[in-house]
Amino acid sequence: QMLESMIYNPRPTRAEVSDVANAIYDGTDAVMLSGETAVGKYPTEAVNMMDQVAREAEKDFPHQLLLERHSKLKTTSVPSALTLACAKTSYNLGANSFFVFTSSGLTPRLLSRLRPSIPIVSLTPKEQTYHQMALFWGVIPVLGESFSTYAEAFTSLCKVALERKLVSLGDLVVITSGSTFGLTGTTNTMIVENIGDVLVRGRGVSKKTVYGCVYIVHNPEGVPAYSARDRILVITRCDESYLPIIEEARGVVLQNGIEDQASVDFLPNTLTALDKPGLTHTEEATQILKTGQLVTLDSEKQLIYKSIILSNNRGS
Repeated sequence: QMLESMIYNPRPTRAEVSDVANAIYDGTDAVMLSGETAVGKYPTEAVNMMDQVAREAEKDFPHQLLLERHSKLKTTSVPSALTLACAKTSYNLGANSFFVFTSSGLTPRLLSRLRPSIPIVSLTPKEQTYHQMALFWGVIPVLGESFSTYAEAFTSLCKVALERKLVSLGDLVVITSGSTFGLTGTTNTMIVENIGDVLVRGRGVSKKTVYGCVYIVHNPEGVPAYSARDRILVITRCDESYLPIIEEARGVVLQNGIEDQASVDFLPNTLTALDKPGLTHTEEATQILKTGQLVTLDSEKQLIYKSIILSNNRGS
């Protein structure tokens, strides 16, 4: 009964609020109400107050400091070492979420002890494990069927996470599972994936999202500007000779050579002036993409998706 005074009063005492906040700072996995909701006059207010205090306390939680402390500890456990690597990778890459496939619940618990700042979405086929994970710090449990392959499990969890708005298309997730999929105690694999059907990655210019049909141009000579109108232009170099078709395109993708710094310098400045999105430093874009193919260019997430992905800031 951490907010005991709320059994009879609509607001807690200052000491009770401090107790809840300190419990969060001390790293507790869960906080609980008892009489406040069982026999109290203000059960809804008590739950809202507990939630509000916990969320405010978590904003000040030293996530990375705790990770640094754990990094100094030696371990002979493969799952412990792997979850530590997953947490470090999530910070380095700016990941949006963890995806964990588990039978026993051990892996999400090991990841939870590191108190990462992003959610841990954990899929399990066992109902008992599902309920146990609900008490782990930062873990969002998902109960699903038993899958025999990683691809099936990843597709299923992506669907659930998107439906619940836990992730968005293009989000980067760090995934951990066992190489022998579905077998307890074999966690030894970390995978980094994007949500959605990603075709090409690069470095983004601007923060816009547009969609259109691909138009590959290797040489602008003799190419009428109107032919690139409302298309996603894919080029292998960039200079002033490309300006007419760039002005007509919705977005531009540059597959530049390693030595071609001139194109990398020219295109971002041009796109910024025209207020158009683009990607540079893409690999094999001209081989992966085909002229006429419908794609979405998301320069903020630095990705190109297959087909149309609607977004609030997409181009016209």
